[in-house]
Amino acid sequence: MNALELLSEVRRLGVRLWVDDGRLAYSAPNGVMASELRQELAGQRDELIRLLARPDKSSAQAIPAPDRMQRGAPSALSFAQERLWFLCQLAPEASPNLQTNLRWPGPLNVQALTRSLSEIVRRHETLRTTFEAVDGRPRQVIHAAEPVDVRLVDVRASSTGTHEAEAQRLAAEEGLRAFDLAEGPLFRAMLVRLADDDHVLVLTMHHIVSDGWSLGVLFRELAVLYDCRCNTPTMPSGSAIGCRVRLSRSCWATGGTSLWERRRYWSCRRTGHAPRCRASGARRRALRCRPG
Repeated sequence: MNALELLSEVRRLGVRLWVDDGRLAYSAPNGVMASELRQELAGQRDELIRLLARPDKSSAQAIPAPDRMQRGAPSALSFAQERLWFLCQLAPEASPNLQTNLRWPGPLNVQALTRSLSEIVRRHETLRTTFEAVDGRPRQVIHAAEPVDVRLVDVRASSTGTHEAEAQRLAAEEGLRAFDLAEGPLFRAMLVRLADDDHVLVLTMHHIVSDGWSLGVLFRELAVLYDCRCNTPTMPSGSAIGCRVRLSRSCWATGGTSLWERRRYWSCRRTGHAPRCRASGARRRALRCRPG
């Protein structure tokens, strides 16, 4: 095997390699460094040092790219998503929802708002992802983008208290309504009309596809897209952005490309230089190779 294949193999075995003062060093679990592996490392020592210490762009490009995720095909969840998925299986009615309410005074172009929300869902795959069980294990499926259905509720004729109180009640009910992780969608939009020129936009998402930081991104994009839709109705749609990179654990656990190697690949793609490895707290040894 060549140096790149050897590098992938030793990482699969849990061996960490780095360069220390021009020498090849390693830390490995007990019993892994058999004599055959030591001999293989000795034979590829110079090439391994070149790859680990000062890789150029050609060596960075030689690192195999991770497999592209196939849209529509089930894929593994992140650790946080898997934890939330199991919690939802234990208590389906206790849906951990995130909700944000935006008061919208003044004239509102409902069509432009709907198109802006649809564009956000098109750009962000996580908002059109569902989660199902495949052979007893949770898997996520990314669906094709579809227009967002904005539920319009008019409370102008409501006689139950003030319009603001009715909007708060509706938002609270919407926030408590559980999502179906397998069926989706896991993103809902409701527009409460208080008056002709006064609205409240209620956005509800399952926590498995969003978090507090993501809400800030959503609001920034909504402001820009709505302004563009109102002023330039024929604005062309941009390319898909904001897609979260998920590092699948499945290939790591079954002997494929490790998470560390995937991160190294993308670092090399960005800069042409691989990050140095430091095995802090680990058992460190310098690999001294003898001739022959």
